Amino acid sequence: SRAADALGIDPSTLYRKLSRYGVET
Repeated sequence: SRAADALGIDPSTLYRKLSRYGVET
């Protein structure tokens, strides 16, 4: 995603973090 790319975060890593926080997109 553009947001992840702008932050320099890989989508997979971003999703993993969201999973940790229990956030569903």
